Amino acid sequence: MSSYNKFERYIAKFLEKNPKLKLFVKRSYQFIQYKLKSGGPRCVSNSDVLRVSTAELPSFFGYYDKSCWNPSSSYVAYHKVLDKKAVICIRCSSTKIEQEIDVSDCWNWQQGSMITWIDDHHLVYNGKNGNKLGCYIYSILTGKKDFIIYPIQALSKDKESMASINYLRLTKMRPDYGYNIECENYSSELSLGDDGINIFSFANKKVSYFLSLKTIVEFSTENSMKNATHKLNHLSYSPDSKKIAFMHRWFDSGYKRTRLLILDLNTKELCCVFNNVMFSHYDWVSNECIFAWCRGSNGDGYYMISTSKPSSIPTELFEVEGLAINANGDGHPSVSPDGRFIITDTYPAKDRMQSLILIDLEEKSAKTLAKVFSPWKYQGLERCDLHPRWSPCSKYVAFDSTHEDVRGLYKVNVC
Repeated sequence: MSSYNKFERYIAKFLEKNPKLKLFVKRSYQFIQYKLKSGGPRCVSNSDVLRVSTAELPSFFGYYDKSCWNPSSSYVAYHKVLDKKAVICIRCSSTKIEQEIDVSDCWNWQQGSMITWIDDHHLVYNGKNGNKLGCYIYSILTGKKDFIIYPIQALSKDKESMASINYLRLTKMRPDYGYNIECENYSSELSLGDDGINIFSFANKKVSYFLSLKTIVEFSTENSMKNATHKLNHLSYSPDSKKIAFMHRWFDSGYKRTRLLILDLNTKELCCVFNNVMFSHYDWVSNECIFAWCRGSNGDGYYMISTSKPSSIPTELFEVEGLAINANGDGHPSVSPDGRFIITDTYPAKDRMQSLILIDLEEKSAKTLAKVFSPWKYQGLERCDLHPRWSPCSKYVAFDSTHEDVRGLYKVNVC
């Protein structure tokens, strides 16, 4: 893999305080390297890499923290893109028959419309009803869909509740994850007291708890937060559904900082388990531990973070035999349903190859599962991160890729 060396990483870190200059330098350097190094194989793997979605239109699933398969793996869900709208599709695993079930204009290339399977026969995704933003619960048996006036960000593991955030705030502050729409029930200009996290109870069909951005900012507040703009993103329930982790990020005159906060849904208490300049993608390993790419006391890399006690900066890099997983940069880690593996990915290297990396927690080892090529045209908001996600049986990994010159959903066998 043509990963970046220490000097290249030093330059990238040096330019962090000037994001626009960093992006320009990075793109220019990558393009030169792309011209020099591209031309090799577009897909390399010891296992078969198979396309799951149909090929006539750009298609993808979305984020890495959800499975595209229903619990029995009898259906797979994904998006097809047509006329700047996302067509919500399901495909039968046995017959390979595809069914288009809805169309949504509430989507982005990174997370799609947040399709999430509730059970074998129901899935939820974001969309509009009239001029209101929310989510639909769709039955694949009856074709019936019910609208909830809150868009989904995360579904609890016990399927009893969901967490919702303001996607229009994200549109303004991080367009990659927002929706380019207008609606009457959300705004990018909501006050900190009116914006935040809504916990919606499916049983009661109403919000059971609201945590405002104002409360979050006031929790262990810092001087840098006073005149800053704030956003929330990447909410995730713990395996027992008793806690929610989320990123609180604030910006002031080019200054950026991130906290990972844990909300106890029983006591409603907040706990800060990370507070530093850089925190990126993560997943729960257990109810007491999160695996994350972040900046710790030993530099940028993967760390195991305790969720049961307050902390600011983790100290010990997570390292394994067989592969230098911290040398390849940020990725999207996802823990397998059986708890043995972590699958993560890399961004395009200098040769524009992206890698799927399989970490075996029992053997404390890692290996490259597959490498795929990313054409130069997939940049910025339209980039294609692999976003690897597990099948319910822990035997397959699905990922989005452009190595065949059109965006598609693929799968690879782990065993």
